[in-house]
Amino acid sequence: GHGIRVFFEPRRDDELMLAVRGSEDTRKSVLPPSPGLGKPKVTRVLLIEDDSADAMLFETGLRLRHPGEFVVTVAPDMASAEALLRKETFDVISLDLGLPDAQGLQAVARIQAEAAHIGFIVLSNSEDPELAIETVKAGAQDYLVKRRAGGTNIARSLRYAEQRKRAEQHLANIAFHDQLTGLANRNLFRQRVAKALG
Repeated sequence: GHGIRVFFEPRRDDELMLAVRGSEDTRKSVLPPSPGLGKPKVTRVLLIEDDSADAMLFETGLRLRHPGEFVVTVAPDMASAEALLRKETFDVISLDLGLPDAQGLQAVARIQAEAAHIGFIVLSNSEDPELAIETVKAGAQDYLVKRRAGGTNIARSLRYAEQRKRAEQHLANIAFHDQLTGLANRNLFRQRVAKALG
């Protein structure tokens, strides 16, 4: 049956996960799954990070805190990220601002140009509040400082970024399309005419 485990000394996250889950050969629960509580959706994350140690911490934090919920693909520079975005599908992006081929707001602008339809967060070593504000103004859904961001905070931020981008796209659709017919409305027509003439 089910037992209670008591831990008398502090343990690392990986030790706790192994102890709580047990080994693969332990008996599985015979209880039926709770209705409506199926497996969580797997979120496909593009991590644009040139520091392999930071990339490993990112992946490990998500894997330990949210096993099976995230699949992470790492791009070590912006050029690799742009190539991946052209051939693969991602739900959300995590962007480092100190890449070898894109620094600071230039990295944000390039990701916006390549994947404006995907929500993204910024993970940076900089604690500069002005930089954080500027990156959010430029399109980032969130700004996290690397050394303060754990797996749970990163997971929450990634999920919120994905949901905010979806909500943003839905609102844009409502603003530019008739709700009854789904056809483009006057606002979209005016915007396209202005863009064509400008």
